[in-house]
Amino acid sequence: MQVYAAPKIAENFSGIEEPIYPTNEGNCVEFFEELAAEVENKLDEADFLAKTDSKRMTHNEVFESLRRNINV
Repeated sequence: MQVYAAPKIAENFSGIEEPIYPTNEGNCVEFFEELAAEVENKLDEADFLAKTDSKRMTHNEVFESLRRNINV
């Protein structure tokens, strides 16, 4: 895969058949791979907790808690 700097995308757009990852330093693919791995680890942790903890929350309880934390 070839990584193009943002100004070069317009110049080279016609020949690009792969996804375009905007980046300033050429490390965007690695960033998203690390982010995806972190998300996967968090999902695995949530699955484990769901299997081992008997406490259950409703949809509203979960999202009300998230909204409070986001809108602090």
